[in-house]
Amino acid sequence: TGLVLVVAVIILFLSRSGGKTDTDTIKIGANLSVTGFGSIWAENEIKAAKLAVKEINADGGVLGKKLELTIEDNKSSAKDSVSATNKLVSVDGVRFLLAGWSEYLEPIIPIIDTNKVLTITVSAGAPDITKKSNYLFRTWPSDGIAIQNLLQYAKEKGYKNIAILGSSFGGAVTIIFASKTKGLRCLGLKSPVSDFNEQFVW
Repeated sequence: TGLVLVVAVIILFLSRSGGKTDTDTIKIGANLSVTGFGSIWAENEIKAAKLAVKEINADGGVLGKKLELTIEDNKSSAKDSVSATNKLVSVDGVRFLLAGWSEYLEPIIPIIDTNKVLTITVSAGAPDITKKSNYLFRTWPSDGIAIQNLLQYAKEKGYKNIAILGSSFGGAVTIIFASKTKGLRCLGLKSPVSDFNEQFVW
């Protein structure tokens, strides 16, 4: 999980610094969609993070220090994701962060860069997002891998026109790859879609 990777990096960080921190706890923040469109996805991410913290602390913590998890709701909104991250970093003093979808992660990259906050994304699929910060890592694979395989499958089946319904970044990835694939026209729709024609004109 993302938290396990964070813990591994924490151990490396503390080992290099002689195990010294300002407090007896290690603060980890989670910027996730507690409410809103992404809440169904984030529900299990939050459960997993809480369970990991409980088990790690019960086993003595990390180098003798307990983990302290603070969760902030980004409300499935890029604007609120920025607010949540600012609070976690400036008010709660977290030095390690878990983050979710690409839409809510990209706007906070300047914050994690400025404050040197190690960030693990547990569900961002945008292909090059981890290249945008030296402090950003991922446990979720790039959407580009799946999309490229799907486009290859479509070509092998002889499909000429396809429509893909997904997140804004998934749609963007689809369009990018489709634009580079000869003989294939692709329509990408961001979900949820509340209003669209029943028939698509190609």
